[in-house]
Amino acid sequence: MTMDNAVPGPAWLRESCPSWCTGDHHRQVLAADRGHFGELCEVPAITRRYRHASDCDPVPIVDAGALVLAASRGIGARDTWVAIGTEHERIEVTLESALRLLDQLAVFLNGLNPATDR
Repeated sequence: MTMDNAVPGPAWLRESCPSWCTGDHHRQVLAADRGHFGELCEVPAITRRYRHASDCDPVPIVDAGALVLAASRGIGARDTWVAIGTEHERIEVTLESALRLLDQLAVFLNGLNPATDR
């Protein structure tokens, strides 16, 4: 929520929220919980991860679920972080890194031919 909204932010919030912030700053009582958070975006996905057992080769586990995209920035921080993850794992990269990933992912995927690469 931006400080420009009708409801003023808490006293500790001395900066404007980014346009994407939907966080309820009044509920962020502890300093460790304070930050700007965007809406979560879920993308249906089939994922594969591996379970490792000490006495055998890794076993693939295929799940139908969702990838979750999220944006966050700490109060007073410069970097916006983009998280991509599942209920089992996630990776967080800076917004600039996510934009580079977007560009390279398009190039990478354009090099695959779904009609013949099955």
